[in-house]
Amino acid sequence: METTEAKAIEDQVLEPYRKEFGEKLQQYQQVFTELLERDETITDSDRHDLQNLQQILGLRNEDTMPIEALLTARFKTHQQNLQTYQQAFTTALRQEFPLSAASRDRLRQTQQQLELANGDIAVIESQITAEVEAYHQKLQDYQRLFLTATQQEYPLSKATRNDLRQQQQRLGLTDVDVAPMEAQITTQIESYHQKLQQYEQAFVKATQRKYYPDEVMRKQLQQTWQTLGLSEGDVGAIERRINGEIKTHQANLRQYEQEFRESVQQKYPLSVFKRSQLTQRHQALNLTAEDVTAIENPIVTAIEEHRQKLQQYEQVFRESMKFEYPLSDVTREELQRFQRILELNDAEIAAIEAIIIQSSSEAEYRKQQERIRQQQEAEKQPQREEVEYRQKLQQYEQELIKTIKAGNSLDSDDVRQRLRQLQRTLGLKKTDITAIETRVVANQELIKSPIQQSSSAQPTQPTQERITRQKFLKWAGLGGVGLVTAVVGGEILKHQSLTIISVAEPKYIPVKFETVTVDKKGQVIKRDPNKQAKFFKEDLGNGITLDMVEIPGGSFNMGSPPGENGRTKNEEPQHAVNVPAFLIGKFEVTQEQYQQIMGSNPSSFKGAKRPVELVYWNDAVDFCKKLSQKTGRKYRLPSEAEWEYACRAGTTTPFHFGETITTDLANYNASETYANEPKGQYRRQTTDVGSFPPNAFGLYDMHGNVWEWCQDTWHDSYKGAPSDGSAWIDNDNQSRTLRGGSWFVNPESCRSASRIYVDTRGILYLYIGFRIVCAAGRILQ
Repeated sequence: METTEAKAIEDQVLEPYRKEFGEKLQQYQQVFTELLERDETITDSDRHDLQNLQQILGLRNEDTMPIEALLTARFKTHQQNLQTYQQAFTTALRQEFPLSAASRDRLRQTQQQLELANGDIAVIESQITAEVEAYHQKLQDYQRLFLTATQQEYPLSKATRNDLRQQQQRLGLTDVDVAPMEAQITTQIESYHQKLQQYEQAFVKATQRKYYPDEVMRKQLQQTWQTLGLSEGDVGAIERRINGEIKTHQANLRQYEQEFRESVQQKYPLSVFKRSQLTQRHQALNLTAEDVTAIENPIVTAIEEHRQKLQQYEQVFRESMKFEYPLSDVTREELQRFQRILELNDAEIAAIEAIIIQSSSEAEYRKQQERIRQQQEAEKQPQREEVEYRQKLQQYEQELIKTIKAGNSLDSDDVRQRLRQLQRTLGLKKTDITAIETRVVANQELIKSPIQQSSSAQPTQPTQERITRQKFLKWAGLGGVGLVTAVVGGEILKHQSLTIISVAEPKYIPVKFETVTVDKKGQVIKRDPNKQAKFFKEDLGNGITLDMVEIPGGSFNMGSPPGENGRTKNEEPQHAVNVPAFLIGKFEVTQEQYQQIMGSNPSSFKGAKRPVELVYWNDAVDFCKKLSQKTGRKYRLPSEAEWEYACRAGTTTPFHFGETITTDLANYNASETYANEPKGQYRRQTTDVGSFPPNAFGLYDMHGNVWEWCQDTWHDSYKGAPSDGSAWIDNDNQSRTLRGGSWFVNPESCRSASRIYVDTRGILYLYIGFRIVCAAGRILQ
């Protein structure tokens, strides 16, 4: 038989036996697998049962050993895979509980790689999930304990840390278990505490631990702590603590203020000993130098202002007593009005007046005698000075004649320098030097002229006759362009030695400046930087000058229009006025200018560039007279029409600035408003002239600072007023008009049309000054 056929027959015969043998092996494999899965190893009892089964099934060891080896290897591999999955599952749960979808996907991939059935991992996951839930519950319990501890105190004390360690051990947690959680919470707490510190710094910066925050600041702080994510309770704790410090600080401030007030009320200025006591006191109260300064300065300022007011009233009362005693009803009313202005009480006034009245008789007598002596001395002084000055002129003239006769030319630099040095040494005016030189040179020429009848060696000269100022001005035709030196020929031939008076024509200086215009809110709506004017400087001596601005002639409506805010009956009817050209002071007359001309300064608010005040009308007129005599030009007070024309400078609004004024534009009582502008600073004193913008004519301080005297006597209205710009004067009227307002009055009294009057026989006021006018193109005759 062929091999193939034999093989087929063999397989056919053996197939039943093979099948039976295979079933026996499967049966053994199944039992072995069940025992291995049950006990996870083959015990002795299991081995005995397997041997009995092997005998029953008729299997040899050679048949069962490969099966056991294979199944044992598979079992070990499966167990290892289960352990691997268990570790992966446990790790995932410890990192994240409950598991996210991403973590679950990663575990499914691990399951597939390890070839584990769902049933295998279900048991593992069920068991481990329960363990992990218990573990996480312990972690949560510890977390709550840790959070509670850190909320009560941070950083943790050693005792609190020991208590937490005991709780950790009780829960069966290791340091590895709690470390990440503690680190996370600690980081969060530190971050939160940093935010709390940040808010505390913001609160301290806003309050300086001294002042409670206002509503605006409160809203800003609320926005800050909400942005930082802070709880209202934590914020409240911070604020309560700092507010407590503020409360203590403010109580200390009040205590020191009370003690300081009591000290200065007892004695002012403070003694060195009392100042030392107060220094120790403010140090004990933990007050800084800035705190002390902020307390003391207003109190000291108020005391100084009050004392100044008392001195001002005393000065005015003394002046009134000099003027008349006993005081008239008019003067008494003026004093009472002045008392109200200064806000002094009756007791203070009574004390001042009692002292002055008590000593008035004897003191007045002594002062009267002294005034008489001073007046006599003053009358003699100009005479002495004039004599001395004439002697110096003669000395200079003799030296000049000597120089000319010596054959020296006046054009020589050496001669001219020597003569200038002599002029400076003698203190002679340039105009007088020019007159001397002109006369001497003319005399010398006349001596050399054939017209001269006598010999140059003639020992005597005819008596010299001084040409009077009035005669000279008639000759000169009231002055002319340049330096007036012409003399009538007949008079020159008649007298060889003549005193020639010269008056220099003003040298006008162009000036460019900026004006501003405001609306009813006081906001600037227009600036014009290209305004121009012309002025000249009048030399008063000692480097002091007086600026006079040229005002072109023109027409305007004088008075206020119906409906203007603040208008009074004395400002109507509004009427047209034609004003000729004139010159007016760029500024109010200053204290240094007044001192230079009058030799005194009556002002209360001292300052060279401040306007002179406390000036009687007669004193202002006297100033103009003396200035006219000094300069040869005609100076006077302005008429009301000239003043208002100059103030308005072409405007028709209540102020030359526009619809209102502000404290950036003028010095007045800005505690009240005129239109819709904000309230401003009330300076309570005069300011330097020129501190504010000018009007379109280039004039300064036309609104506020000091009231300004005018020529006009007072009239209750403009009915019958002149229309040519001249002053309206009633010689029987002792009241003179004031214009412009002052530092003391409200804005409506500073309007261009506003006007008041003061009796020239009355008392002086701290807010009355003046500015002057010069007729254009004229000199004194």
